[in-house]
Amino acid sequence: IQRERYDSASVDYTRAIELSPDNSTYWFNRAWCYDRADKQQLSRSQLEYIIRRWPTFSQARLLLREQAEGLRRSMSTTRQVLSTRRFSNKQQKP
Repeated sequence: IQRERYDSASVDYTRAIELSPDNSTYWFNRAWCYDRADKQQLSRSQLEYIIRRWPTFSQARLLLREQAEGLRRSMSTTRQVLSTRRFSNKQQKP
């Protein structure tokens, strides 16, 4: 992700999800990679799944809202917005 190789990062996160399907952070990071790789439909469907499975996952809700509003922030900016709203960035439990 740091090198902006979003397609290869999404493949890596897919492998990670196969090994650890209950890790919400892997799911979110893959959705974020899809978003940055201009794969909006894939990203949106992943975010909707994350929200259904982990209803309190605030980063997923924020990114989905940003997509709807046409905004694109960096992941660090997204985390800053969340921390100022006192949302937790910790992995959500299923």
